[in-house]
Amino acid sequence: MESKKEVYDLIPFEYYPATLFFKASSSPQDILVLIKQRNLKYPLIGKPDIGMKGMMVKKLEDEKELSSYAENSKVDFLIQEFIPYKNEIGIFYYRFPNEEKGHISGIVRKEFLAVTGDGVSTVEQLLLKNKRAVLQLQVLRKVEQDKMDIVLRKGEELVLVPYGNHVRGAKFLDHSQLIDEELTVTMDSICTKVNGFYFGRSKSGRTEISSGGQA
Repeated sequence: MESKKEVYDLIPFEYYPATLFFKASSSPQDILVLIKQRNLKYPLIGKPDIGMKGMMVKKLEDEKELSSYAENSKVDFLIQEFIPYKNEIGIFYYRFPNEEKGHISGIVRKEFLAVTGDGVSTVEQLLLKNKRAVLQLQVLRKVEQDKMDIVLRKGEELVLVPYGNHVRGAKFLDHSQLIDEELTVTMDSICTKVNGFYFGRSKSGRTEISSGGQA
């Protein structure tokens, strides 16, 4: 329930995607003008400034979807550059206030909700065969209606929910074996630039931080 904008304001801008903050009452026309002025390209990501569990997070493919998102948002929200990388991880980091070097206590990799074609089954049929995906089927039938009857080529993958959130169907996998000295040094170089940062989780362009011992 923290303000994402307040968190981003603590972090050097080079460490997170281009992000714009808007009040719930913002005019879609004014938003579109600012998006063009900042030269942000579609797709974009819309997300509530204060939210949880991936609620109201939406990939916006064009101006029409962005305008609809703005018109229907009842809360302050962010429009953010979409990061197209396939891999997403959460790095758990901590550093004692009297020490310069920190520690990585764990790494979690996010596997987005996706289906792989067999050359015969439709996307909906593939979802029905997947124990995790089937839990999202009711929502996907609404938001991805145009994809349900597609037959993917054998081995072709289709990502249906590009958000690393458990509630939105992502699978969390332990990849702590990736912890090494080089990664720790990199995290030290980033985290020490955030004033008062001592422990938290960094993931997908967003950093959830705590300082002074308070979560």
